[in-house]
Amino acid sequence: MDALLAPERQDRDASERTSGFATSKLLDQASGIRTEIGDGYPLRVELTGMAYGTQSAVVDDVMFDALPLPLAALDTGTDVYAAVLEVAEQAEQLAMAVNHLSADLRRAVGADPIPWDKGQRPGELVLHALDPLVRRLLAGVQDAGDDLDTIEAGQLAWEQLAWRRSWDVADRLLQAVPLTAYVGRKVSQGEGKPERAYRASSAEASFLKRRAEILHRAAEHRQAEETHRGTRTDR
Repeated sequence: MDALLAPERQDRDASERTSGFATSKLLDQASGIRTEIGDGYPLRVELTGMAYGTQSAVVDDVMFDALPLPLAALDTGTDVYAAVLEVAEQAEQLAMAVNHLSADLRRAVGADPIPWDKGQRPGELVLHALDPLVRRLLAGVQDAGDDLDTIEAGQLAWEQLAWRRSWDVADRLLQAVPLTAYVGRKVSQGEGKPERAYRASSAEASFLKRRAEILHRAAEHRQAEETHRGTRTDR
């Protein structure tokens, strides 16, 4: 999303760890006539991509997507722009948090984490679950303009739904580990460094803490409700 909304159109070559991209000059033109067509204009952006295989000699996959994009998000000085980038970053961070949970659970049973470039990591399931929620938010703030209350309400609603969806994936990982994962294992951190204990309980606690940091609006809202009711629920 940060590439799509780059303040200046640009190209970037792909590397071993980052994707390349080329942004569209049409978005510059759309931003230039924003005042004439209004922030409520139902802009939709089509994106295409290719994933190359060994030494870029073969094409592994071709991707196409289309999504609603608030016209105000093309202006880097608007609250909509900041909100869209924050939501995209939150989705990525939630996927990473679940990947870290998976890695810690695997270490707790004596297995190695799934390599970042091999196999399907559970963070991909998180992104798949969050995809329709992000689209809903993008459509919901298309005509928000400079109405900060509407934008904040949309972000809170997104975080509350993302809170549950990310836990659904995390909970499946926790339910799948054997009881030995709760006993845990000690893993060497390298020569001269102390061993580190990995347990399912500490892995879960770490994920819950990280989720609350990422989805801070939802966490604050839940804390306020729990204080009012005099109850506490972490999940």
